[in-house]
Amino acid sequence: MYLKDKATDLDNRNQEFIKKLWDKVLNNDSQAIEWFIASAEHGNPDSQYFLAIMYQDGTGVQKNDKHAIKMYKKAADQGLACAQRMFSAMTRE
Repeated sequence: MYLKDKATDLDNRNQEFIKKLWDKVLNNDSQAIEWFIASAEHGNPDSQYFLAIMYQDGTGVQKNDKHAIKMYKKAADQGLACAQRMFSAMTRE
């Protein structure tokens, strides 16, 4: 699945925790979605990246490309390479 495969793009920090949380999001666990949002708001680049994917694809949240781009940018600004690629791709369209 495309979304789950994105976990393999992450840097090693927090990877296992984020993967487990992502599995809960895919199972529509509303608490996991809230954790991603809270973590992203507190500046965690991995959470910002996954929240961007959620907004881009409408997984667990309402689809919103503007929010996706914003989250990709925040994660990209912190040096997350996969977020930099996605931000570039989305702003090129």
